[in-house]
Amino acid sequence: MRAIKNMQKITKAMKMVATAKFKKDMRTMENGLPFAIPVMNLFQRLPVEDKAGAITYVAVTSAPGRQDKGLCGGVNTAVAKQVRQGITAEEAKGNVSKVVVIGGKGVAVLKRLYGDRFTHSFEECSKVPFTFAAASLIAERLAASNPARCKVVSNEFKSMVSYDTVA
Repeated sequence: MRAIKNMQKITKAMKMVATAKFKKDMRTMENGLPFAIPVMNLFQRLPVEDKAGAITYVAVTSAPGRQDKGLCGGVNTAVAKQVRQGITAEEAKGNVSKVVVIGGKGVAVLKRLYGDRFTHSFEECSKVPFTFAAASLIAERLAASNPARCKVVSNEFKSMVSYDTVA
């Protein structure tokens, strides 16, 4: 009985820690929305053309240790799956595909099959809070590679247990 009560106390403490971390992450996300919404609106207004030519996929995933515990494997797997399907479809059309990965989980999943198509990978940037300097560095490297077409694949937060993978 004592052992069970001790386990219940530990479980309760773990729930409290998880709730505190989730609230902190939600607060960070909400604080960043005023900066992200105009950029997302700009992307939605840009014309979408399905023209031929080389394409660069930018896969945005998490860092190892960040979301690799519990049942979060699908968060990064969905991004990698969409990138894999896109590369397969583009190369079937005869287009050259390149890959840029942000986050270590995407590197681990995509490097086995598409390591020869990697142009850049940013594995360390998602281990610390994201800054304008990090975003500028990624944008500069991406612009320097001069992609003919670019597709950003990431997850969009819906709820604590649900994400939408968007490109």
